[in-house]
Parts: sequence; C-alpha cells; structure tokens
Amino acid sequence: MIFSGVGFRKMSEATIPLQAAEPPRFSEDVVALVLGLAVFLLSLLSLTGANPLGWLVTTKVWSDPGAALAPASKAYASLGGLGSLLVTYLVLTAVLSATAYLLGDNVRRFALAFTGVFAIAYASWFVGSSAHLAAVTPADQAKFGVSWSLKLTNEGGYIVALLAGLAVANLFPAFAERLRSAVRPELYIKIAIVLLGASIATTVASKLTLGSSLMLRGLAAIVEAYLI
Repeated sequence: MIFSGVGFRKMSEATIPLQAAEPPRFSEDVVALVLGLAVFLLSLLSLTGANPLGWLVTTKVWSDPGAALAPASKAYASLGGLGSLLVTYLVLTAVLSATAYLLGDNVRRFALAFTGVFAIAYASWFVGSSAHLAAVTPADQAKFGVSWSLKLTNEGGYIVALLAGLAVANLFPAFAERLRSAVRPELYIKIAIVLLGASIATTVASKLTLGSSLMLRGLAAIVEAYLI
C-alpha cells in the first residue's frame, strides 16, 4: 500500500505538472510608470511636426460600417480603417506582451487572452458608435439617415462592453477564465494615471509662466510616487 501510494503520487506529479508563475522582473508600478511615460514622450514628438501615434485606429459615429474606422492622423490614411485597426492590435499586443514578460506572466497565454479581450472590447466600442445608439441631435440623425437613436453618444460602447462582459462571464465561464490573464485592471489604471498626470502637467505648462518648471516637478512627483 505504501509503495502503491508513492507510485500514484509520482504518476500524478508526472502527468499533471504544476505551472508556477515566474517571479516578476520588475514591479507593476515601475512597468506602468515606464510604459506611461514612453507613450507620453512619443506624443510630445507631435510638437516637431511628426506624428508617431497617428496610426492608432479611431471610430466615428456611423450608419455605414465601412466608414466607421480610420487612422487618427490623415498622414496614415493609406492604412485604411481595417489596416489601422490591425496595426493597433499588433502594437498593443507586442507592447503588453512584453509587459507581461516583465511581470513574470506566461507571454503566450497572455497574448492569446489579450486577443480575445481586444476583440470583445473593440467590437463593443464599434457597436456602441452606431448611429442608432450614438447620434444625439435631430441633425445627427438626419446626417446618418436614421429615424431613431438612443442618444448615448459613442460612449454607449461602454454600456455594450458591460453587457458583453456580463454575457461572457455568466454564459461562457470557461472562456471567461481563459481571458483572465489579460484582465489586469490595476496595471491599466496605473498607466492611465501616469498619462493623465503628464497630460495635466502639460496643460498647466501651456498656461502658466513657470510652466516648464511645473511640468518637470509634476513628472518628478509621478516618478517619486511610484518609486516610494
């Protein structure tokens, strides 16, 4: 009995290997800070006339699906709406997969999960931008040729995303579990806080005489808060 128990235990350990997460190479705070500041610094290049982020996809209120998507900058018009969406997905997946690596996550699992999250999220935003949901004024309804609208603006996409999340979590729990590794609200919120802080500092800098000093102090305060 003793030997059979040992044999069963060894067989179980051999057939069901444990997948321990790797220790994080950097803390989540540091990764969020670096990523947020990198995006902010890239956006500053627009002051020189360059537009390094103009390929990002945007979604307009639409009645014709083919006219809904476009690059953020006309300089990248050659990409087209679908091309811009594809580039946005590829860049986000690459950057956030690198982030997952730095945080000790399984990169392949994260990339697959993020693909599902991105598809659901952008599909929700796309549907929420439909003129039947987003058109606000009678003039807008006439412009898009719709007779009625819920008048949610394109932020109705958030409501669609909420409904989609509830449906996935309750009707497809196994699929929801597969997406869990890409759902990192704390990381995304921290990146957003860095971007918001840098944006506010820049806005203040454009309106005050001591703007440059305030911007540097604001960025220094962000760095200090994340490193303490």
